[in-house]
Amino acid sequence: MIAFSYEFSSDKSLYEMEPLLQQASLWHWRMRDCHWYPDFLQAYPEKDVKICLYKVPDQACYRVLVEIHEPSKAERPSLDQILLNHLKNISVEEPIEVRPEEWPFD
Repeated sequence: MIAFSYEFSSDKSLYEMEPLLQQASLWHWRMRDCHWYPDFLQAYPEKDVKICLYKVPDQACYRVLVEIHEPSKAERPSLDQILLNHLKNISVEEPIEVRPEEWPFD
């Protein structure tokens, strides 16, 4: 599995980001909820690729986590470029790459 993650700030809520991501993307984003975390946005741009965007608990930032699972042929550079363009479209502050943590939402 390949995983990468970005952290960023935004003055928008997840609920404000969702329609902007839908408009700017071929990916289908949907709001999800979880027992351990607040609501989050999730997309599956292609088979065996998961993307999750969520507010980091007890912090004033968001994180987006991408996982590419076998046997996916998806490659990070192309996903990365699309994802970073999507984040620009929702006017986030400059995303910073961070160490990916365990996928918190299954």
